[in-house]
Amino acid sequence: STCQSTNNPCHHNGFCIPIDDRINSHRFICIRKEGYRGERCQNISKALNKYNPHQRKIILKKIASGYNTMTIDVQEPFNILFTQIPDGDYYLTVLRERFSPSEYIQTQVSPKHRCHPVLDLFNETFRLYEYPRLVKYYSLLCRQDSQLICFYDENCMCMCDSNCFSNCFQFNNTMQYDCSGKNLCYNDGRCFFNNETGPNTFLCVCSDCY
Repeated sequence: STCQSTNNPCHHNGFCIPIDDRINSHRFICIRKEGYRGERCQNISKALNKYNPHQRKIILKKIASGYNTMTIDVQEPFNILFTQIPDGDYYLTVLRERFSPSEYIQTQVSPKHRCHPVLDLFNETFRLYEYPRLVKYYSLLCRQDSQLICFYDENCMCMCDSNCFSNCFQFNNTMQYDCSGKNLCYNDGRCFFNNETGPNTFLCVCSDCY
């Protein structure tokens, strides 16, 4: 038979199957492995892997005295919206698969939408684990608490889906709000680039009493 272990006519470790040894010992087909093509698996398939990192845009809003609501006008497409209380936690306020430019979304910031620091969710034993080992147990958090919406560490943000699985993406939780090291705000004010008016303008979030 042509299909011999010592003389495989299929390239790139393709699996050789004789059609019928009784009729013609030279007739065979090759079962290709993923990533190869051709009758004898001789060609490498062209592949294109495209990864678009998520864009992070910060919008500063202040709730007027005596009010408990605010309006945010967002022109750019987005799928996820987090709300962060100054020097506080994150809240998952909008999560959707598709963006509709004319859509009006009404949502609220509530305790059940709070994203927890991941170390608050593990016991003392898990907190002693090295980071690469600890990350392996992130998937357990959503299964153990069906009310958990999201959690984060210094490198990523994770969200629990409807099947109690965790989906994580890169998220810089240690970002320094100093306008890329060129902080022009006084008295420990935090500096933000104002994306709405131009890349060279900035906004200052002042400390208390300033």
